[in-house]
Amino acid sequence: MEKSLERVGVSFARLNITLELGSNVAIKDAVKRGLGIAFLSRLAVHRELDARELQAVEVSGLSLARQFYLVYHRRRPLSPAASAFLRFLESYPIASAGR
Repeated sequence: MEKSLERVGVSFARLNITLELGSNVAIKDAVKRGLGIAFLSRLAVHRELDARELQAVEVSGLSLARQFYLVYHRRRPLSPAASAFLRFLESYPIASAGR
């Protein structure tokens, strides 16, 4: 978040951060109560956006793409469910980009 903001000229240190919460639910509740604004994944707030409980604002030039990694122990067999999940992820070309 800090690096993305700095790339568009916003100093993270100059933001007035007064509250840090540990879950998306708590963050959404705080925003609904008018306690401030937040950066959350669109997936985390899609229901609230559809219900018009929250409003998304696009920040021009700001890109908040993330990378996720799947890790597992190479010497231990995966469970059938984990194997199926791995095959599912590998069916998408982007899933194996970091391997």
